Amino acid sequence: MAINDFDQAARYVARHLDPIGLFHWLLGDTFADLWEWREWLDTQAVPFPGAPERRSDTVATFDSRAMNQPPLALVIEFMSHARQSTLLRMTQYTLQIHHDCPYQRKPRIDYTVIGAIINLTGRTHGNRFRMRAVGANSLGVVAQFKVRNLQRESATELLQQVQAGTISRSMLVWAPLMQDADTAEFIAAWRSEVERDPKQTRRGDLVGLAVVFAELAKRREAWVKGVAGMNDVRSEIVMEWEAKGEQRGIAIGEQRGIVIGEQRGIVIGEQRGEQQGKIKGARNALTQCLQIRFNGALPNAIARTIAEQTDLATLESWLKQAFVAGSLDAFLAEMDGAKN
Repeated sequence: MAINDFDQAARYVARHLDPIGLFHWLLGDTFADLWEWREWLDTQAVPFPGAPERRSDTVATFDSRAMNQPPLALVIEFMSHARQSTLLRMTQYTLQIHHDCPYQRKPRIDYTVIGAIINLTGRTHGNRFRMRAVGANSLGVVAQFKVRNLQRESATELLQQVQAGTISRSMLVWAPLMQDADTAEFIAAWRSEVERDPKQTRRGDLVGLAVVFAELAKRREAWVKGVAGMNDVRSEIVMEWEAKGEQRGIAIGEQRGIVIGEQRGIVIGEQRGEQQGKIKGARNALTQCLQIRFNGALPNAIARTIAEQTDLATLESWLKQAFVAGSLDAFLAEMDGAKN
C-alpha cells in the first residue's frame, strides 16, 4: 500500500469510526467536559501546506458547554511517517484556518484554532514550533500542539484503559502500531475485547483497519493470523461502498475484515444502483486489489477472466478470495475452480 493509503485509513477512523471517542482519547477528560463537538469544518478553500492537491478533512469544531468561550476548531493531522517539518506546517495551517474560515462573518466571529499531530510511525521531537531572535526580549513566534507518537505508546496500556472503560473501545484500532502489539497473546486479548462490541459493523471496521495498520507496522502476518475467523463481520465501510456504488480515494475489500487502500482514478460503478455499474465497479475493485497485493500488472489470463465475468456474485466472491490467496497462481486456481 502507498504511504498516503494509511493516512486515508486514519482519517476514516477520525471521521466515521468514533469521533467523540477519538477526541476524548486524544485530549483527555477535561477537554471532553468543557467542549461539545459540533461538526467537521469545510476547509475546501484552504489546502494543507505542502500538499496543494489535498485539503485537510479532519478539522473538528466545538462549542463551549458553558457557552462562555469562543467556538473552537481542532486540526488533526495524521502522518504515516513522522516529519519534523510538520510542526511548521501545522503552525501555518492553524493560522490559515483562523483567518480564512471564521465561525461567522457578520459580525465576524473567529475560531480559536488548536492542532494535534498523530504519527502512525516514527517520532516528532517536541511539540512546539519556535522562531525567536536572540537579544530581542523573547520576541518571535511559538506554537504548541498535541503530538502523539503511536510507535512509542504501549498497546497493553491502551487495552487496559479500554477494559477499564476510561476510553472508547474504538481506539483499539491504533493498537497494531504501538509497542507490545506483536505477540499472539496480545492479539488474542485484543480480539476478545473487540468481540464484546455489540455493534457488528464496528467490529468489522476495527478488524479490517487493524490489519491495515499492522501492515504499516510490519506485523501484518501476525495480525491476519490472530483475527482469522472474524472475516464474516460486515464492515461499515463496505456497506457504504455497496450502497453508493462509488467511492473515490478508498479501495475497499475484505480480508478477514477489511483492507483499505487508496484508489486514484477509479470510480466504482458508472451509475448508482444500476447493475452494470456495480459489475464494472466490482471488476475495477478486484483488479486494483490484486495489483496492490501482488505488486504489479496482472497476467493476461487473470485480466481476461475478470473482464469477461458478468456475474456480480462471482466477482464479489473472487474479491474475497483475492485478499486471502497466497499467490496469483493460487488465485487463478480458485477462479478456474469456480468456472468448472
